[in-house]
Amino acid sequence: MRISDTYHNQFMQQRLQNARTKLEQDFEKLSSQKNISRLSHEASLVRKSISLNQADVSLEQNQETTQEVENRMNHYQTLLQQVTQAINDLKDFLVSENKSGSYTDNATIANTMESYMDTMKALANTQDGDRYVFSGTLTDVIPYDAANVYQGNNEVATMESLPGMEHELNITGAAVFGDGGSVSNFFEDLSNVINDVRSGTTGAIGAAEDLVDTLAERVTDQIYDVGIQLNRAALSDSMAESKLVTNQESRASYEAIDYAEMISVYEYDNMALNASLSVASDMMSHTLLDYMN
Repeated sequence: MRISDTYHNQFMQQRLQNARTKLEQDFEKLSSQKNISRLSHEASLVRKSISLNQADVSLEQNQETTQEVENRMNHYQTLLQQVTQAINDLKDFLVSENKSGSYTDNATIANTMESYMDTMKALANTQDGDRYVFSGTLTDVIPYDAANVYQGNNEVATMESLPGMEHELNITGAAVFGDGGSVSNFFEDLSNVINDVRSGTTGAIGAAEDLVDTLAERVTDQIYDVGIQLNRAALSDSMAESKLVTNQESRASYEAIDYAEMISVYEYDNMALNASLSVASDMMSHTLLDYMN
């Protein structure tokens, strides 16, 4: 066999292999009805698919972040609504007692006020799992101790969902009930007023009303801020979901195939393979005859 014959044989074997590979790819596309079957196929489409998959992972992580924000803010909203209810109940009681002008049973009045304060303090010291929710970022520290002193800090933790979309994750006890520094401590002040009521100090109930009104304003401000955070989280989640849908549509547009066109391609490639087999067969026959002669 001549060197040229060997070269021709190798050339034909490579052509046959290429034709078989192309036909296998066509068959896979027809079977899956997608343009991408293996990473070795359609390199540009594969790169685009990987890029979209990475974007989807990031968007899904963003949605997890917004879900965490929504869970925390909904919890704060519930707690603040409960504080509001306790404030209203205490205010109604104080107004009623102040109108009556009777201080004959100061101990009972003071005890009732103390009961309402204990309810609000329990809400201020609420835990979510093992995390104190009103301690700022010192979530392992009880916000208000037995002496009503604030033990937390004034720091607000934040997380980013979409680029530039930052969310607050906590409300500090200082912002609602006060820390005794820049913001007066409601529990310390009310405790002092309760002692005044118990001792029969004139105007003590009116002073308690003023404290309750101040707390009500703070709580209202925080409920408003919670609403803002919930709206931002909902907006972020909506934007991420919209982008996920767009990515899915984009992916479908280049992964989906024109079935009729693919049938034609498959038939053409099948004919090409058969033609290559026929040529290879003729060449092998001539080579064998040349060898025999």
